[in-house]
Amino acid sequence: EADRKEQKRHEQELREEENKAKWKKEKEDRDRKRLQEEEREIEDDAQEERDRLSLEKREKAQGIRAPELKIEGNRLFKSQDFEEAKSIYIRALQYYKEDSEAADVRDEVLWSSLMLNLAACCLKLENSASLAADVCSQVLEKDKENAKALFRRAQARRALGDVDGALSDSLLAEAVAPFDNAITSLCHSLQKQRDLIAKQKAASAAGAEATEGVTAAFQEAFSASLQEADMADENENEDEIEKEDKKEDKKEDKKED
Repeated sequence: EADRKEQKRHEQELREEENKAKWKKEKEDRDRKRLQEEEREIEDDAQEERDRLSLEKREKAQGIRAPELKIEGNRLFKSQDFEEAKSIYIRALQYYKEDSEAADVRDEVLWSSLMLNLAACCLKLENSASLAADVCSQVLEKDKENAKALFRRAQARRALGDVDGALSDSLLAEAVAPFDNAITSLCHSLQKQRDLIAKQKAASAAGAEATEGVTAAFQEAFSASLQEADMADENENEDEIEKEDKKEDKKEDKKED
């Protein structure tokens, strides 16, 4: 009996040692994998920085600065490559900052156009509405009656769930540009959404039975109003980029003449 107990104890100790060795190896493997991932991330970041500097060097040698990048960004936007267009506009803004500081001259029209084109890209991408709103706010700090900035910030605020803020911006934009169909459409859509939200809140306060019918109607109407505004928003943003390209083409024609 004593021998059997001793044997079981010994077997238990062996199993514990094996488990400890297994856990140690697993931990070492995890640590090694994490270290390799960190090293890859560092190398990827370093390579990305080298590529950026190399690209900037080539562009500088070729005389490519903010105006030229804006044209390229517009082309990418129209081809619906919004992520790449966003990167181009950001780089154009960086070049604009460098050139403005070097020459001590600011082209506010170019800066505003780049900022608002960047906002238009952000509105097309997921999880970028906050950046779009911030970009538009920077433009509005310099020009509080910029209808395009108000319009796009309204779009961004709506995407962020701030219906009241979006409606406020759209009404201000409508006051500045009363005949702009896209702005008017957005105002009407946001007013409908605000009214529907108010009705849903009132129904919720009235009780569950009243809420059920209103919620179904709310969801249907809310979805329809969003689709209606989205169509107007997309057309407006694409039309604005198209207009900017035509302006650039006219400038080039004048230079050739």
